[in-house]
Amino acid sequence: MNILIRRARKSDMCAIDQLSQEFAVYLHNLGCTYQFQFNGKTFLRDGFDAFPAFICFVATKKDRVIGYVLGHMGYDADAAARNFHIADLFVTAKYRRRSVGLQLVQKIAAYAAKSGAHELIWAIFKRNRIAEEFYRYLGGKKIRRVNFMFAPLEKILPFEP
Repeated sequence: MNILIRRARKSDMCAIDQLSQEFAVYLHNLGCTYQFQFNGKTFLRDGFDAFPAFICFVATKKDRVIGYVLGHMGYDADAAARNFHIADLFVTAKYRRRSVGLQLVQKIAAYAAKSGAHELIWAIFKRNRIAEEFYRYLGGKKIRRVNFMFAPLEKILPFEP
């Protein structure tokens, strides 16, 4: 199968919009109730401004985008090392289990390594067994020593003790 992995362009907006909708449906079918906000417009807004929030690579077959991976740099203060967070990885159903996801991860891993990262990190929906199997195949392990938490900034700012 002749797949090209390349850096995403602004002109990929419609394809990313379509794939992100497919991804949301896929996760909803697994029981995820989150209302996903990522789409073509947010792809442009957050990925192509003066300080892009992420890097994105796409997989294409005959100039058609069939998958994408996006991520961003991070830092592990405990290890005193840069890491790279995969924020999204999705391949349309027709092309799954054909090494497209692997090629996307390898491309972003190479980018991460050139950027000084020493590891990849990611989060997956607990019921997404296919993703868990895929990442285990890549050598991924669950992090059991920490609990990830979040808080919307509007809940914190302004914070007065």
